[in-house]
This record gives sequence, structure tokens and C-alpha cells, in this order.
Amino acid sequence: MPSFLDCEAGIWHGAIPGTQTLECSWRVQLCVEKFSDNNLLSVGAVASADIEQYYDNIKPLRVAGYLAKLDIHPSIVYALLRVQCLPAIRLNLLNRSVYLKNRTIGAITGTRGAGLLGRIPVADAVDKCRATVQELGLSVSPLRRISCMTWVDNLYTFSESPASAVQMLEQIENVLVRDWSVKFKPCSTVYMQCEGAAACNDLDSRWKSVRVFACVRSPCGLEWKPAK
Repeated sequence: MPSFLDCEAGIWHGAIPGTQTLECSWRVQLCVEKFSDNNLLSVGAVASADIEQYYDNIKPLRVAGYLAKLDIHPSIVYALLRVQCLPAIRLNLLNRSVYLKNRTIGAITGTRGAGLLGRIPVADAVDKCRATVQELGLSVSPLRRISCMTWVDNLYTFSESPASAVQMLEQIENVLVRDWSVKFKPCSTVYMQCEGAAACNDLDSRWKSVRVFACVRSPCGLEWKPAK
């Protein structure tokens, strides 16, 4: 599987052992600080999107095929499928009970297997867009680049303009739709640019400009001067 950290391309995947949600806020805030350092040009933008009904639409059989191509041992793949697809689940509401039997779509949210299933489509889509992500990513130092960051179904891209940040997410979404049959939630597609930057009017109307990000439950992106 693609590594959780690709320093050359500036890609970082969270929600796996050794990662914390605050690392998402830290990266967004770092870019905001970098944007504010260049007051004359007001260059920089962050875009964000969430995948719609992600765990409900994951295809375990498709994930199994992906794992098989990576030469993961068949017993592990079979165990993952069995845990996700075969257990009978009972839903209780008031005095009614409904059993969900064998299924081929969706993951059991909260299980470790669902966490693995959730990582694969996003990591695969970002990896297939690596060239574009690396080209358009934001350079925060001569030796460091921040381009794309993910936390399960939450994706963030960083670039010098809203158009470039959005372009990365749209290309990733195209792969998610084509290969994994999932898409971004309409109300989640937003971008934030440096204060004082010229308005970006050439984006699709679904992309909304915001002043503060809700970054994996952590607000970030406050303008530097008021925060100071």
C-alpha cells in the first residue's frame, strides 16, 4: 500500500497508528502562517472535501481485489471479507428489531477492518494523482512541500492558488468515482485563501470560500494578525 508519508510529493495520510488529528490542524495552520508571511503577494490556498456516505459505499470485494494485486496473503483477504460481509447485525429501535444478513456493500463502522477498508480507496486515488499533486503542491521551505493530507474520508490540498488546490481534489475525486464509486459530499467542498488575495471567480459554483476550516473537529485557519 502507499506509504502514509511521501515527503517528496508532500503527501500525508492520517488515521493510522502513529498519527494524530492535531497533525491535520498543524499542517493547515502552518500553511496559513506561510501565506501570511507573503503580505505583498497574498499567495496561498487550502481546499477541503469529505467523501459522501463513505463507509456505506465501500465495496469490500473491490478492496479484496486490490489487496490481492498487492500479493497480500489470501487468508488475510478472506478474513477481512468474512468479518465485514458475513456477520448478522441486529438493529434495535423501540420494540422493533431488524437483522442485516450477508452484504457486499458497506463496512461495519468502528471495526478495525473498516478502518483498513477506509484507508485503501483514498490512498489509492491520491497515489494515482501523485504527479499532479506533487507539481501543484505548496512549497513551505526549500526542502519541504505540503501538497495533500487525508484523514479517512477527509481530504485537504495545499497550493499557491484556489484553482490549483481545487484542481488536485477534483482529479482525486475523478479517480474515486471511476475506481471506487464514491464522490465528494456537495456541502463539504470548500477552500480558504490568504487574506487580501484576489477573489477566485473561475471555480465551479460547488466550491465555497470560507475564512475558517473545521479541520477534523479542530478549528484552524484564523487570520494571523487577529490571532496574534
